[in-house]
Amino acid sequence: MQLLPFRELAVAVLIAAIAGLSVEFCSANDVCPTNPGEGPDICVAWSETPDPEEDTDFRVDYLCEGCETAPEIELITGSATWRVWSVANGGGEGDIGILAAYGADDYSVRIIKVDGTTESPGAANVGLLDLNPSNAANYSSLGSGEITGDLTGNLFLQRSSGDAGGTADGFVIGGDVYGDITLYGPTGDGFTIEGSVQPGVTISLELGDGFTIEGDLSVNNVVPLTYVFIGEIDGGAFLVEGNVGRYVNISVG
Repeated sequence: MQLLPFRELAVAVLIAAIAGLSVEFCSANDVCPTNPGEGPDICVAWSETPDPEEDTDFRVDYLCEGCETAPEIELITGSATWRVWSVANGGGEGDIGILAAYGADDYSVRIIKVDGTTESPGAANVGLLDLNPSNAANYSSLGSGEITGDLTGNLFLQRSSGDAGGTADGFVIGGDVYGDITLYGPTGDGFTIEGSVQPGVTISLELGDGFTIEGDLSVNNVVPLTYVFIGEIDGGAFLVEGNVGRYVNISVG
């Protein structure tokens, strides 16, 4: 990337403003590899020093089938402060095809965009969300964040053999869920699905407290069955605010 001198940069911003174009800058700690096509750019950041390095700490695929419009990202190096977001061409949230982590390390991830003190959703639709460390001693978790669209594939978080992680704290899915969800359980501000859970989905939780479905749970009344497995509910609630379909199997304990 070629850096413009301040004077040329100011002129470029002025021209963009006159033309009515949006001008968006990454902060100093954001790393945003450019999509060579017309699709969204993936950005990452963490609180470590130095900033994350592409192909060392993470990798982004814009070239696989479907990746131009829904890029795939793999987190390589573990961190407790990963942030990931997708910026659509022209602004707003873009899609993410796959967000994965498979290393022998701990991963805590927020899908969110942060601009100064302002936080906004990190993606529209997300396919596979697979934070699955290769070592059973490691964990993964989701911090506060939001996608505005659907979860079209599976979501997996790993609880470590030392009983750490596997939790989601303040994670929101704005659309519907079409894939399986596997995690130890919500914590803090919980796990919220603002849309509906579609037929054939399996939700597996050790702790059900703080898991909320604001829409319906498999109301199309068609097979395959939708399963909800909950280890226990301890003083909180697994809440479905909409309707529950007849082909839903809920097991607690």
